[in-house]
Amino acid sequence: MKPNLLIAVIFLASAGCSRTTSERPESQLETVLVETAEVVREVIPSIEMVVATIRPESVASIAAQITAPIQELHVSLGDVAAPGDLLIKLNETEIRARLIRAEAQLKQAENELARVETLFQHQASNQRDLDTAVAHFDISTAQVTEARTILGYTEIRAPFDGVITHKAINPGDLATPGRTLLVLENPRKLRAEAEVPEELLPNLQPGQEALVVVDSRQIRITGRVSEISPAADPASRTFLAKVDLPANEKLLSGQFARVGIPAGTREVLRVPGAAVLQRGQLELAFVIENGKALLRIVKTGTVWVDSVEILAGLDVGERVAISGLQQLADGQPVETKP
Repeated sequence: MKPNLLIAVIFLASAGCSRTTSERPESQLETVLVETAEVVREVIPSIEMVVATIRPESVASIAAQITAPIQELHVSLGDVAAPGDLLIKLNETEIRARLIRAEAQLKQAENELARVETLFQHQASNQRDLDTAVAHFDISTAQVTEARTILGYTEIRAPFDGVITHKAINPGDLATPGRTLLVLENPRKLRAEAEVPEELLPNLQPGQEALVVVDSRQIRITGRVSEISPAADPASRTFLAKVDLPANEKLLSGQFARVGIPAGTREVLRVPGAAVLQRGQLELAFVIENGKALLRIVKTGTVWVDSVEILAGLDVGERVAISGLQQLADGQPVETKP
C-alpha cells in the first residue's frame, strides 16, 4: 500500500473510532460556549536558521610550561575551580635541587664580590677583577630568579572560574610543554557560534539580536551578536558569527543549536497557539461557521510565544475556536463569547 494512502486510511479509521464514541446526532449535541479568533494574514520578517554550536566564551587548555612528572592531580571531570585554585602539582625534586645550587652559587658570588670590593678600595685589586666579580654576581642572581620561576611552574592553577570538562592525564604521567592536560570552561558565559552563508552576511551586524534554538532542550532564547569574522572559510564559504547568550541552566557547551538570520520578509497566516489541537501526529483546528464547530486538519509552521503559523487547512478571515477544544466534536453547536 502506498504511504499516502496508508496515512489516509489510518486517519479515517481513527476519526471513525472517535466519532463512534463521542458523536451523537446533531440534535442531541450540547451547545458549547467558546472563544474565537480570526485567521489573519501578516507580513513578518523572514528568518533562515543556520547550524550553530554552543560554546563557552571563556575556555582554557591547561598545559605545563616545563617537562616534569605529574605528582598530584587535584581535580576530576566536572569539578568547579575558582581563580588561583591548585589543579596540578608537578614533581619539583630536580628543579628544587637546581634552585639550591643556584642559591649557593649566588652566596659564593656575593662573598667574592664583597672581597674584591674591599681589595679594590685598598687598591689591592684592579677594575677588571671588580667587573668580573660584579658579572658573576649578576649571573648568579639571574640563575636564582630563573630557578625560582621554574619552580613556580610546578604548580598549575586555574586562571578563572570554571568547570573541568576534559582530563587527559593521571598522576605519574609526564607533562610536556604544549600537551593539553585539562580543559577549563566557564559555563555561565556561553555563546552560539554559527557558520553564516555569504548571501546572509549583509543581514547580520554586531550588536543586533538573534534567535537561538536548541531543539534537544526545547529552548528558544534571544542572544546578541558579538563578533563576525571578516574572512570566509575557503572550504565552506561561510563566515563565523558569535552570538552571546543570557544565562540558562539548560544550556551546555557542545550542544547543537540553530541561529536565526534575517532574510527579508514573508506573508503568513497566523492564529493563536490555543487554536491548534494535537492528536497523535495530527494537528487539528475547529472553524466556527453558522453556529457550528467544523473540524479541519491543519499544518503549522513557525511557532511563536502565543501564536502559530498556519501553512495549510485554514483561510484568512475564518474564525477558529481557541477555548473548549477538548469538548468539541465535528458539527458541534457552539455559542461564541462576545
